[in-house]
Amino acid sequence: SAGINSKNCDDNAQLGFNFNVKLTEELLNICLKNDVGCFVYLSSVNVYKNNLIKIINESSPIQNDNLYAKYKNDSENIIINIAKNSSMKYLILRLSNILAEPLTRETNCWDLVTFNLCKEIIEDGQITIKGASSARRDFLEIIYLFDFINLFLSNTKNFESGTFNLCSGKTLSILDLAKLLQSLTLEKFSFKPIIQELNPTINLTSENFIYSNEKVQKYGFEIKSNITNSLINILDVTNKFYSLDKKF
Repeated sequence: SAGINSKNCDDNAQLGFNFNVKLTEELLNICLKNDVGCFVYLSSVNVYKNNLIKIINESSPIQNDNLYAKYKNDSENIIINIAKNSSMKYLILRLSNILAEPLTRETNCWDLVTFNLCKEIIEDGQITIKGASSARRDFLEIIYLFDFINLFLSNTKNFESGTFNLCSGKTLSILDLAKLLQSLTLEKFSFKPIIQELNPTINLTSENFIYSNEKVQKYGFEIKSNITNSLINILDVTNKFYSLDKKF
């Protein structure tokens, strides 16, 4: 489940490749030598492409050429090519934006949009949207990740090895996310952070798409995502970590 994030892959391509690709291959081979029955790999919906439109399912073209996405897809292909000649079952999960409270202040998550906005709310009392405010994301609570892996591991006989989108099947613009965080901050901390858009231009190519979760639903796995509680928990934890640094 560990991996070098997108920013760090760009900063150090060799480190990203060694950890995200080569180490995955080494772990897979160790598992094969020790007769491990199942291999679960956490990939990303980022492998598809930028400027998404319409419905994105597991058969959609893989066209994103940034290093993070490329390394994830490279690892996927290694797993498929090695595991197909063995008795090991594999599960590749293309995750959307997973939401969970960071365990510590040092958790490497604060560059991700949700956590970055929460940190700015607590530290500066405002929300700054640096990218396109109309860009859309699919957010999913981490409990669904736990539950689907448990479903797979407890029913491996009924599962075929394969690749699955694990996502809510709904998208939210960054501006709408900011407005939701603004509302929750007012409710929880009795102040309303101002939203600043540095790039408010509407990006029409990102306006209308969803990641399909129909494949996981075929296995009886139901996703009824409501991210409000997760956002409240993230705000609470962020307040614990950064409240002493407040500038307002």
